[in-house]
Amino acid sequence: DMSTYTSDNDRSAYPADISPSKSNGSISYNPTPHLIPEGDNAVALEVTGSTATDKLIIIMVGLPATGKTYIAKRICRYITFFHDIPAQIFNSSNYRRKLFGVMPANFFDHSNAEGLAQRTTACNAALDDLVDYMKKDGVRVAVYDATCSTRERRDHVLKKLVDENLHCNKMFVESICEEEEFLEENIRELKLSTPDYHNIDPDDAAKDFNERREQYKAVYEPLDDRDGSYLTVFNYCKFMVNKVRGYLPLKVRSVI
Repeated sequence: DMSTYTSDNDRSAYPADISPSKSNGSISYNPTPHLIPEGDNAVALEVTGSTATDKLIIIMVGLPATGKTYIAKRICRYITFFHDIPAQIFNSSNYRRKLFGVMPANFFDHSNAEGLAQRTTACNAALDDLVDYMKKDGVRVAVYDATCSTRERRDHVLKKLVDENLHCNKMFVESICEEEEFLEENIRELKLSTPDYHNIDPDDAAKDFNERREQYKAVYEPLDDRDGSYLTVFNYCKFMVNKVRGYLPLKVRSVI
């Protein structure tokens, strides 16, 4: 059930547009989307490898600045454009900023009970909207975009989805980045441009962000067999796939 893939030439072999620091957005290699025929030429969903209940929820996992949001956006672009299936991202940071505003690094300290409670509130708000979206009719994909850095948090997410009685496939997508060159570029070009660091001196912003990242790193628990179906990306060039089955999960595996 578990397999590992490595590109032939590490970074250079990885598709140019997957790097979180790149934005060429080139998908011209296949500009024609795949559409499910309608009317007299309609094809049953079962024929194309999907079913009316073949919905998919993707739960992102990884430390800040590892490219999770970029990967989530790429998945949704692919699913929507090439397969004509609705897809939406639910980013927990957006909910956290909306509910509680911009917070300093110590807000993300796992021992900060108040901060943890507020982050859980933001998590639940994002999941509430995700659940409402997934309860709509038709095949669709939702991505919960957050760090989900501990098994406790991942269990919390799964329990909420189970309690809502959603009949959906679920899989984790984890991004692990340990190359300093990638991290520095991601932090400089992406993270420091977020609303969290608007009008803040770049050096002060970088210091705060690195402290925030260390707070998550201190409690980080990578995915393993206990998490079920998952795909892990290492430094954008090596991949581990575990128990990924089904039409949409396999499409996600292909695009990553």
